Amino acid sequence: MIKRLCADKRGNGMLIYALGIVVAALMFTWYQTAFSQLLIERTKLLKIADEAVLKASWEIYEYQSLTLSQTGTIDPQALQKGVAKVVDYFSKNGYTVKNTNLSVQRGYLVLKTEIDLYYKKPSLLNPVAQIEKATIPVESKTTLKKFK
Repeated sequence: MIKRLCADKRGNGMLIYALGIVVAALMFTWYQTAFSQLLIERTKLLKIADEAVLKASWEIYEYQSLTLSQTGTIDPQALQKGVAKVVDYFSKNGYTVKNTNLSVQRGYLVLKTEIDLYYKKPSLLNPVAQIEKATIPVESKTTLKKFK
């Protein structure tokens, strides 16, 4: 049958070949679009994380400026207030965070958290879109200055 399509003088073989190329290109575009949406969402999350850790650092400065200037350390309760600020900032932007950790490492205030994103998984065999959950780890840091 393939030999007959290739030897066809009316161009039916070329038409089927061109349609196959178009279908393959659309398939790759469809999968790439779903992947690109996840990348764009992750970039947005990283930007929000940078803003959230900055807000948390200002929260710590507000409550611990005297301790930072005298001893250069941070009270664990101030870190918990910073975590609450981070969770609040993410919830204002429509995201729910889990496993949020705020720590001080080498002069940086480091945020580590995980966020669940729901997206439509592309499938060629099943035309009904399936909702998938992707857990994206988010890490951000900002300089924590001592007042000494």
